[in-house]
Amino acid sequence: MTDELLFDMLTSVAAMVMVTRMNLPASSIHVFAGSLSGVGMVDGIRSSNRKLVLKFVGGWILTVIFSCGIAYLIFSASVHSPGDVVP
Repeated sequence: MTDELLFDMLTSVAAMVMVTRMNLPASSIHVFAGSLSGVGMVDGIRSSNRKLVLKFVGGWILTVIFSCGIAYLIFSASVHSPGDVVP
């Protein structure tokens, strides 16, 4: 168990360094979840918990959609606020 955690942390750091050097945006939580899934699949893809992997993927997709919706609501409320109306 300790070896898996060590390799998970090392792969997370390596992935963040590579993504940062390529000037790509990345969430450290997403990188950690991806490396955790990758370490879990070392014994074979059948040994991984498919429900957990689907939750990770679904969370990634829903995070983008949810963030977009919240940003839209907050920005549209600020643009169309009554304080911006000129008499």
